[in-house]
Amino acid sequence: MQALKADPMASATWDGLELLSAEETRNEGHKPKPPSITRCYKLTIPVDEAFSRVLATAEEHGWVEETGVRTKESSLARKTINNATASLVLSTKSAVCDSNPDFQFRVNIHYR
Repeated sequence: MQALKADPMASATWDGLELLSAEETRNEGHKPKPPSITRCYKLTIPVDEAFSRVLATAEEHGWVEETGVRTKESSLARKTINNATASLVLSTKSAVCDSNPDFQFRVNIHYR
């Protein structure tokens, strides 16, 4: 989890994306969930612009988008962190964020 938290994408901010909430998995229980950070946003810019801004920042920090899986609702980028493959998922859908009525955009970082 420390390596994910240390990645700039775990704390980056963007004009047009208002952070509503952030959630991290906890290393608890007999079989803890894999490390994951989810940040939920409200948008004041169009969705396609939000994707562009976040992906531009990701690319500046070594993330590589998998363009073949991009849709108008989601995008995926990958990066090696401490010899493990991490995924950066951008999406307009999220069970984690749906409890917030203003939710429009999600950034999730986790290990593959």
